[in-house]
Amino acid sequence: KRFTFRQSLWRANEMGMSLRVPRLHPFHPLKLLRLAIAIDATPQHVLEISRFVWRDGHVVEDELPFQQLLQRLGVSSVDERITSNQVKDQLRSNGEDAIAHGVFGVPTLVAGDELFWGADATDMCLAYLKGDPIFGSMEMRAFDSITVGAVRKRQ
Repeated sequence: KRFTFRQSLWRANEMGMSLRVPRLHPFHPLKLLRLAIAIDATPQHVLEISRFVWRDGHVVEDELPFQQLLQRLGVSSVDERITSNQVKDQLRSNGEDAIAHGVFGVPTLVAGDELFWGADATDMCLAYLKGDPIFGSMEMRAFDSITVGAVRKRQ
């Protein structure tokens, strides 16, 4: 965890971005995920929610900052909406859909049928979108058929 956060802070600094890790980690993102669904979040809403955690270092247990987030999102009390079965079912469905499409972490960029995982894969995704020939190469295609050679046994 220490290295990951150190690298993240360094990378953010290199990119001219602010990063403030929340006081709790891992933390429960459920309320924020449900909030995004309950308000039918736009990309700007998602950015604001992400900034709440990763730029400002808050978690939903930080009551005053959470209320301020709701104000910035233009919503009032959301407790009833985020606990509704409809929102819970939609979040579950979104997760199942992501798994079915091969998503295995965040952030994941989707370009066509390809997934690019991690902020450090942004340049790779842009190269793919620009038609970099490496993606059609025999070497790249070979990765689709690598056979598993060892399996770790759980005890």
